[in-house]
Amino acid sequence: MIKAIAGEAKYKLNGIFFNEQLHMKHKTIPTTDNNSTTYIGDHRPSVIRRLMKLGITPTQQRIQIAMFLLKAPQHLSADEILLAVNNAERQVSKATIYNTLNLFVAKGLIRELTVYPGKVVYDSNTTAHYHFYNIDTGELFDMDVDDPGITTPILPDGTRLDSMDVVVRIRNA
Repeated sequence: MIKAIAGEAKYKLNGIFFNEQLHMKHKTIPTTDNNSTTYIGDHRPSVIRRLMKLGITPTQQRIQIAMFLLKAPQHLSADEILLAVNNAERQVSKATIYNTLNLFVAKGLIRELTVYPGKVVYDSNTTAHYHFYNIDTGELFDMDVDDPGITTPILPDGTRLDSMDVVVRIRNA
């Protein structure tokens, strides 16, 4: 449980009580609760609340990984996340990174996107959107879901659309 008192957050995690000075920067965190995307990666108590809301036990490693992922809209591979997280003060194993990413995807905190076979990235933006992937540069960037060039296919009877990932592969002219 998190309780804010005079600019200080007090919360209990795994039986240990923590106090932390709140940063009053308001960023947003990806959410599927509505159509807006919010990122709060540098606001530890908000990250912890979001993890708990999704039923994710907020261990130190999960908090560290979530804070990095949710600081901005980004598309990162597991190795890029491992490198970035391990540049911080605490080291996280490769197995912990993969297990945490799988958990975050299963709970809807982030999206897993297969750019091409063997190239998987994790997207901190969970709102509906598509992607352009530049084969020449390796750049992946978001495309508006309302692009008139992309339509939802006609679904077989007795089915409903769960999700649709579109990656448009492009090359430099």
